[in-house]
Amino acid sequence: MQSTTVLLLACEGTIPKFDYALFADTGWEPRAVYANLDRLRTFAGSKGIPVRTVTAGNIRTDALDPGHRFVSMPLHKAIATR
Repeated sequence: MQSTTVLLLACEGTIPKFDYALFADTGWEPRAVYANLDRLRTFAGSKGIPVRTVTAGNIRTDALDPGHRFVSMPLHKAIATR
C-alpha cells in the first residue's frame, strides 16, 4: 500500500512526478492485486506516469523447483511450542 500511496501522491502533484512507476511482479499475486494494478495503470497513465511491469519469473514455481536455488527466497515458518 505504501507504493500505491506514493504513486497517487505523484499523480496528484503532491510530490514530484515520476518518469514511470515499476510493478515488481512475483508471478503469483492474488487476482485483486492485478485488478488494482489495472486501475492504477489507467489512472497513472492519464496523469503522464506509465506503469511498467518487471518480473524474474514465478516465485511459487521457483520455490517448488528442487533444482532452483531455494535459499535465495526468504521464507519463514512458525514453530509451535507447548
